[in-house]
Amino acid sequence: MKPALPCLRFLAPSGTGKTTLLCGVIAELTARGLRVFSLKSSHHAIHLDRPGKDSFRMAESGAEGVGLVAKGMSSFFFAEDIEPRPKLMDLLEWLKGSPYGTPDLVLAEGFRGARGLPTIRVYRGETDLSAILEDEEAVDFVALAGTGLPTGETLPESLSSLSLDPVELADWIQSEILGEQQN
Repeated sequence: MKPALPCLRFLAPSGTGKTTLLCGVIAELTARGLRVFSLKSSHHAIHLDRPGKDSFRMAESGAEGVGLVAKGMSSFFFAEDIEPRPKLMDLLEWLKGSPYGTPDLVLAEGFRGARGLPTIRVYRGETDLSAILEDEEAVDFVALAGTGLPTGETLPESLSSLSLDPVELADWIQSEILGEQQN
């Protein structure tokens, strides 16, 4: 299934620096005039609302979803036990039809199991390349971004080797994911 919007997934173990890297890439791409939307998957329960607030009380009353619309930022909260959890492809389809404008690119952190999307595997320090390439998600890897591959290790020709420099990653994304010519 082809995604509704250009999307690039970033995968790595917790603590590798995915979020820091994504923030740098987002800043670089938006400075170039691109509309970027980011999505983060978490296996932890999140609570962005506070007890006593109107939206919290509405959810507590049994609403399956509550929208909080404000100047500057809006958010929608869905019940924790809603099933099935939104899939990345469904979110991309929803964003494509957004009345607030379609992003040029979606950068997704996590979303293991969202097969068929180009994925950058982030790593830090010396890494066992064979372990990375044996990951069940490796079929979607289009690049490895990091530092310290063991000397003598070479990547398969199908994978790009990138540093953790946000400018280099933004250049690569514009060229390889968005198909834009670089100046």
